[in-house]
Amino acid sequence: DIGAEYLRIQGFAYFFYGFSNTMIMLMRSTREVKAGLIVNLSAFVLNIFLNWTLIFGHFGIPALGVQGAAMGTVIARAAECFALLVYVRFMECHLHFRFKKMFHFDAVLFKDFLHYSIPVVINETGWSIGVAMQSVILGHLNSTIVAAASIVGTLQQMALVFIFGVAGASAPIIGNLLGSGKNLQDAKRYANTLILAGFFVGAFMAGSLFIFKDPILTLYAIPHETIELAKTFIGIQCIMILLQSYTSPAIVGILRAGGDTTFTSVLDIGTLWIFSIPFGYLAGFEWGLSYAMIFLMLRLDEIVKFPILVWRVEKKSWIRNVTR
Repeated sequence: DIGAEYLRIQGFAYFFYGFSNTMIMLMRSTREVKAGLIVNLSAFVLNIFLNWTLIFGHFGIPALGVQGAAMGTVIARAAECFALLVYVRFMECHLHFRFKKMFHFDAVLFKDFLHYSIPVVINETGWSIGVAMQSVILGHLNSTIVAAASIVGTLQQMALVFIFGVAGASAPIIGNLLGSGKNLQDAKRYANTLILAGFFVGAFMAGSLFIFKDPILTLYAIPHETIELAKTFIGIQCIMILLQSYTSPAIVGILRAGGDTTFTSVLDIGTLWIFSIPFGYLAGFEWGLSYAMIFLMLRLDEIVKFPILVWRVEKKSWIRNVTR
């Protein structure tokens, strides 16, 4: 009930987020990264301040609880969107954004957009539903494994932020190189360098998480049994982070930049729904395996994806110019 109350208000933030996030991605594609970073960070700080003010009630405002949390997010996202609109309209010098251009229709461009974007949308949709199903499987076991997996999931996201940063930076770098139509033979060398950067970042984050897992877990007021299970899960997750330090830049930054979106969509969704979810379900409800093995089965997609992506990147079929 509390979650539903939150989403009824917070859902309005997605309109602003969709618009602002698209603008940030467009600017990144033209190598303009600082403005998006500054606006993002400012919106983040504003969100925290509004949450503190509206949830607990400060400056004469009544304590609104979960409604205040949702309202803070909506206001922060709206402010972020407005700031980006002002920037791209009056200060940004590459996109030449005009509101009237939003309603301009180009049949050829629209066809290309659908060709490359639909697989990505299907990919992200199928992946997010699959991740939700993983949570459902864990949620039907017991509260201990749910708590441990939730903590490790949060820590994993903190590590993946840096890996996704490398992946996000890889896309405009590779995309600009391929789109120029020049020196395409350098694309593989660039890809190797970016993947290596991602691996070093992933190895550093995985190592740090593993080394500092004990002091991190002391921050949580949870039973000893949950702490021990979380330590086991962290060990497994560190291995997955290492694999993701290759798979994330390969999919998001390299293959998609070359228009290889159908392959990445089939691979991402296929490995999740053919391996992770069925084997995770069987491990938990049919085979009666340990919690550690259940957790490992639910991460099986990363293990399966890794060698396939190595083969695909080495094949070089993604090295092509998708612009007109």
